[in-house]
Amino acid sequence: MLSLPLKRSFRYVHEPLRAGVDAIPSLGNEQLATELRDRIAYSRGGAFLISGFRGAGKSTTVLRALDALVQDGDRGELVVPVVLNIARSTDTDRLLFALVRRIFESLNDEGLLARLPAETQQSLLLAYMRTSLSFKQTVSDALERGAIADAGGGSALKTVVPKLSLTAKRTRSLAHEAQFLAYSETDVEHDLMRIVTLIDREGVVVSEARGRLRRLWPWPRTAGSRLRLAVVLDEADKLTDGESSLSAVEKLLGGIKNVLTMPGIHFLVVAGPDLHDQVIRDAARGNSVYESVFGWRMYVPCIWDAVHHFVEGLLMEPPGDQVDELTLFCDYLSFKARGMPRRLLQEFHQFVVWENGSPLLRVTDRDAERIRFYARLEDILRKHLDNASGAELFPVPIDEDRRRLSAYYVIDWVLRSEGEPFRTADLFTEDGNANELDPLLRASPRSVEHLLRHLADHGVLETVRRAGDGDATLIGDVPSAQENVYQLASGVKRALLGFARGNQSERVALGMTPANPPTEHTYVMLMGRYRLEQVIGEGGMSRVWRGHDKVLGRAIAVKMLRELPGDQSLTARFKREIRIFAGLDHPNIVQYYDAIERDETLAIVMEFVQGPTLAELVRREPLHAKDVARIGAKLAHALVYLEEQGVFRLDMKPANVMMPERDEPKIIDLGIARHSESADITGVGSMIGTPHYMAPEQVDGMPPDHRGDIFAFGATMVFALTGAPPVEADNALDVIRKLLTEDIDVSGLPCSAEFRQVLHTALRRDPAERFQHAADLVTALEAVPELAPAGPHRPGE
Repeated sequence: MLSLPLKRSFRYVHEPLRAGVDAIPSLGNEQLATELRDRIAYSRGGAFLISGFRGAGKSTTVLRALDALVQDGDRGELVVPVVLNIARSTDTDRLLFALVRRIFESLNDEGLLARLPAETQQSLLLAYMRTSLSFKQTVSDALERGAIADAGGGSALKTVVPKLSLTAKRTRSLAHEAQFLAYSETDVEHDLMRIVTLIDREGVVVSEARGRLRRLWPWPRTAGSRLRLAVVLDEADKLTDGESSLSAVEKLLGGIKNVLTMPGIHFLVVAGPDLHDQVIRDAARGNSVYESVFGWRMYVPCIWDAVHHFVEGLLMEPPGDQVDELTLFCDYLSFKARGMPRRLLQEFHQFVVWENGSPLLRVTDRDAERIRFYARLEDILRKHLDNASGAELFPVPIDEDRRRLSAYYVIDWVLRSEGEPFRTADLFTEDGNANELDPLLRASPRSVEHLLRHLADHGVLETVRRAGDGDATLIGDVPSAQENVYQLASGVKRALLGFARGNQSERVALGMTPANPPTEHTYVMLMGRYRLEQVIGEGGMSRVWRGHDKVLGRAIAVKMLRELPGDQSLTARFKREIRIFAGLDHPNIVQYYDAIERDETLAIVMEFVQGPTLAELVRREPLHAKDVARIGAKLAHALVYLEEQGVFRLDMKPANVMMPERDEPKIIDLGIARHSESADITGVGSMIGTPHYMAPEQVDGMPPDHRGDIFAFGATMVFALTGAPPVEADNALDVIRKLLTEDIDVSGLPCSAEFRQVLHTALRRDPAERFQHAADLVTALEAVPELAPAGPHRPGE
């Protein structure tokens, strides 16, 4: 697909990009490094917070700023970088000890310790030895032996002592003296502040710096006499995972506040967006540790426009006739990198090969389909993100990063869903906070739903159930049941499985393991007997699977209650459906086989009905009035049976009537049905049912009865005759308004006048004016010409 030579200077980069590295082009944020350099150069000290998402280039920005300071020898100052990784939890004592030791070692390794005034040297040596002895008293036996070795003249001290020109007797005296000193947090803080003050005041005369770290910070041959310490507290974002950890960091920084705010030393705290947010919140209150500790804050944003600049900067020559393929590859990289330089480098490295010592960018035909797939996703996502309605009017960088990153995380979640139906609520916990998404992104249900609709519009998702369109069942006391239901489009799922089979990184990205290999069919077993094979339906509170009964060797349908946290009414309603279903036996009602009520699993095992629903059948092919009448007669007889059983509120609608044979309908859903002897579960004022097929009294909050099912029957017949529900409206609210205020006009229905009269009576707004019993409906319906055994042709037949 793509083969382009890269510049011979290219090298793999697995570490932060230092200044002067020409292996790859700069990825951005140079201005931030300059701002940080100037902030350090033109101030005497202070603590600075450098924050950003992991992989955005925080460490690179800090190191480039320090590189620039080290190279600048014209200001009469010599900057000494001291890098301390604080990824592991620690306390104030240990952090202060580590600071003393790391400052000592950095100065010694660079050959600067021996050039300090004698008083400063002795203070540093004594503090170093005392921290070593304190470690002996506070850590494990294994670490004690290492501390004793240091205290007794380890390699560091063997190097230092001759440079200090101390006698062996004096050294032993210092060690003996330190051994008996209790070294507390207050002591080490005092020593550290004294050492910094001495270094800042006395400085050092340097003609040429030496040391094994010269390769890292190559100081110029001439430098000033003043030393400036720049301490990097790196990886602080790994300490801030959750509110309790943030509190621990606040306590830690508060414990060394005096050190962090003293002149003569700079502290660069490299952390994640959670600490950034906490600092902003506390600063707004006007009385916080962070406000008094951090003299300056800098956020390192993701680099969203780096890919094209990066790739073009590495090419030996223009792409020529491969420009279209290169554009696709750059879009692929943009999707995979999502603004993170670290991810960009990792992904790009996979496509670099070497021939005769020269690097090539090569994308094989085997990877071409995968490249095009993710490039298309990037294009779809770009259209969503560039939509002005989804962006803030005056965005700050961190908010823009969150908006974009959360969109990528949603797509990742969708791609890992394996084709299972889901709704926006599945990505969130009960309190509305992100559950499956990174909580640092602060994704909102509204923004996630907006993106899911966008993905559905572009064929990435299929809308299994569209809430609010009048054809979906409303459950008023379960708001989460009113959401749209989506699933991964079948073509997208097949493509992902194909990529996963041939690419290990894709399997990892999709959450597939050797125990969970890529397959088009994932089966779930219930009770060791019922195998769930494929989702075939999604309702407001349940999911229906096609399955297989291993014991009886027959196809089954299994209706399972969805897990909707906090909705106790759903459990009660589903158990009621089980009891109602178990007591029914009618040829036009789907047959009940079994029920499962164990732990948190509630399911109904029933007959699997092969064929389309009435809704699908009508949309596929308009039905003749005679066919509609025959279907209606069977359904009306089922209503008579249900009324005799005391069951009503069926949620009858075309989507809940299966048509295994043309004239043999089967009612398949009793999810909201009630028994006359059971109490109503629905909350006061809550609406339950499908707006297009609900009786006006149900919409108006009146107690339902079997006459509401007669209305739903009439509405279903209108749909079967016309292909549209009796009330046309753009949304559920307009449907409800019309049901309450307008009579349904049946005068134009393509059937006999007698059939129209039956439907007119069934659809009366006032339940007292309808057929009062299903048996009355059957009597009137069987008299229509469409059901007559024979006779002359009538208009509309």
